[in-house]
Amino acid sequence: MDGYEVEASFLGSIIIDGSLFKETDIDESYFVYDAHRLIFRGMTQISHKLRTIDVVTLTTLLLEEVKLEPIGGVGYLSKLADSVPSTTTFKHYEQMLKEAHQLREQIRYRPIFE
Repeated sequence: MDGYEVEASFLGSIIIDGSLFKETDIDESYFVYDAHRLIFRGMTQISHKLRTIDVVTLTTLLLEEVKLEPIGGVGYLSKLADSVPSTTTFKHYEQMLKEAHQLREQIRYRPIFE
C-alpha cells in the first residue's frame, strides 16, 4: 500500500464514521497530498464546531471555502469513502501514516555531513 492509498483509506474511514476523528492525534502535517491536507483541515474545522463529519458536512464546508473543486469535488469525497471496505483497519492506516511522517521528518532533519 503506497502513501496515497494510506492517506485515502485513513480519510475515507473518517468519512464513513466521523467519530473516528476523535480517536486520532494526527494533524494535517502528516499528509503529503494537498487535496488530502485540505480535506483533513475541513474535518478539523467541522470537529471544532462539534458537528458530524460526513460527505454532506465536508462538501458544505469545502464549497463555502471554495476548496471543493481543488480537491476533486464531491465525487472525490465519495470515492474516498467507497474505497474503504471497512473502518476496522482505521488504526492500522493511522499507524502507517505516523510511520511515513516520522520517516519524512528524519530525512528532512538529517545532517548532510555526519
